[in-house]
Amino acid sequence: MRAFLSTLFISLLLVLNYLNRNCYAFYRPEALFLWLFIFIFLLLSLLVCRALKVEWLLYAFLLILVTDMAFGFVEWFYGLAKNAAGNKAAGYATMGMVIGAILFLFYKARKAVGRFFMQGAAAALVSAVLLGLVFPRHLYSFSPGTEAARPSNGKPDIFFIILDEHIGPAGIPDVGPVSARVREDLRRRYSHEGFTLYEKAYSNYTATLDSIPSVLNAKIYSRRRADVKDKILLKNKLFEKMSRQGYRINIYQGTHPDYSRSADFSFHKRFTYQSTATGYLQSLPLGIHEKIRVLFIHFIGSGKSEPIKKIIRFFTGGSRTHEDVMLGALAADRVLEQMKEDLRAEKNGTFFFAHLMIPHSSYVYDAGGGLLKPGQWEESGSPDEEVISAFNTVSSRMRKYPLYLGQIAALHKKLAGLFEAMKEAGVYDRATIVLMADHGSRIFLTVPTEQNRGRLTARDFIDGYSAFLAVKKGDFSSPLKTGTGISETKIPLIKVIGEFFETLPEASESLYQVYLQTDDPSFFASADMPDF
Repeated sequence: MRAFLSTLFISLLLVLNYLNRNCYAFYRPEALFLWLFIFIFLLLSLLVCRALKVEWLLYAFLLILVTDMAFGFVEWFYGLAKNAAGNKAAGYATMGMVIGAILFLFYKARKAVGRFFMQGAAAALVSAVLLGLVFPRHLYSFSPGTEAARPSNGKPDIFFIILDEHIGPAGIPDVGPVSARVREDLRRRYSHEGFTLYEKAYSNYTATLDSIPSVLNAKIYSRRRADVKDKILLKNKLFEKMSRQGYRINIYQGTHPDYSRSADFSFHKRFTYQSTATGYLQSLPLGIHEKIRVLFIHFIGSGKSEPIKKIIRFFTGGSRTHEDVMLGALAADRVLEQMKEDLRAEKNGTFFFAHLMIPHSSYVYDAGGGLLKPGQWEESGSPDEEVISAFNTVSSRMRKYPLYLGQIAALHKKLAGLFEAMKEAGVYDRATIVLMADHGSRIFLTVPTEQNRGRLTARDFIDGYSAFLAVKKGDFSSPLKTGTGISETKIPLIKVIGEFFETLPEASESLYQVYLQTDDPSFFASADMPDF
């Protein structure tokens, strides 16, 4: 009975922790199937151990399973020894010794281990349940500001929207007819809507937690994450300036980064969604078998156990699809609906800031805005490569780019709905609208790092740094001369935004450089952005 209960408790613990992290309801049929699959697998392990009369081995297996899923300790010992000795044999030997030591300890304690293990598993399960009840995670949450609602300053609203991982029109590669269609649609759409489209704009960085703080603070960083701690933006010069000018600040953000915690301004409203969570699957019109497959593979992929991942890949033909699935793009509709509701209620005097996780991978939408089948979903990185120096193969890049461009097309159809709501509310003509990416598509063949500098092509730089930027000035008073149409000037985001909002202290050569990650995770190396 102790072995059975231990198996039951561990299966529930593993699945409940995963579901809680991903805002997924346990009572959903696909979630129950996920638990049942894990439980049956562990139950079969119990039956095998009993048949061999080595029940103590089950407890050792369960401990190794739980700790490796949580911490990846098996791979850690393997990597430590391999790097120290310079060969894989040492890594495997060390890994074997660690597992052997655990088995030996459980064998020596085999008479008492069952009772203590069951009690520990029960305590861990109760803790997980209580944690989920006391600190539940939600896909969406709303928080009012700490200060009283400000009266309108009478100025037209400002909409600043981050489009995560959106390449600029001039950076779109030729991967088939979809490239020209998307490129021309963007040019036509924004030149006709009163925007200046900076089709050759680029970011200075390829990571969100470097690029966005840099633009908002009008500052080039030589150190990584200089104004970020625990994915919280510590300094926000643009928000502080808007607050001083009397704007109410509404923030619509994912769970990272958090834009609302700077001490130098107070927000009026904060709407937060999970940047990624399989909980978004719950409302999708998908078959239960499709949801189960995504849940199971992501359950394994989101854990830290490399041996278990390799076993699952063996049975799925080496595929890593859904291991790192990111579904934050599915939150875009809900975020935009909230913005529409708020802009109707708060005409004039509001600074609307939103960070949308779209067209960021996973690519889940087709060009018409419809949902792709889960088997077609892709991530920007390659499922075929284990080293960061080779992010994609030529074939995987050619396969992913059309899907990515389809998601771009879907995004701008959704934004058109926001613009229509603004027109209906009578705020569009006078409103200032900034649509800005944080970096490029990142569907590169070689990652832009200092170590890879000699292997980088112009295309790798473009895939990493080319960034969408469109600005509609409205009635905002800015010294930056903007009109309508297309700007073909190669220009960094920080210069346009810094000059538009007058947050940039002075122009310098560092603004025009792009920055590569180095062996030292704290620092960057500079490089020139090639023409495109």
